[in-house]
Amino acid sequence: IERQVSMRPFDGTFSEYNTKVVQFGYIALFSACFPLASFCAMLANFVELRVDAHKLGFEVRRPRYLGAKDAGSWQQMMELLSWLAIVVNVLLLATSW
Repeated sequence: IERQVSMRPFDGTFSEYNTKVVQFGYIALFSACFPLASFCAMLANFVELRVDAHKLGFEVRRPRYLGAKDAGSWQQMMELLSWLAIVVNVLLLATSW
């Protein structure tokens, strides 16, 4: 317990969600241009998972649990990106022929 108290507090989940939504946006919007991007993102997510696990286990205080019904405004952003990705990918494929 003393070791936990001496660690810096957890910064919150904003930066965690932000990186994931930006990554999702790049993959969804431009997957027609670079199909290998999803594989690269999978590798990057695996590495980030390990880094975040180490950070939460050894570098920051254990965060308090705050329950949530859903992802909040991030969910709306991902839905918008999904619909926008359909249009962008169709236009990219149509203009490349």
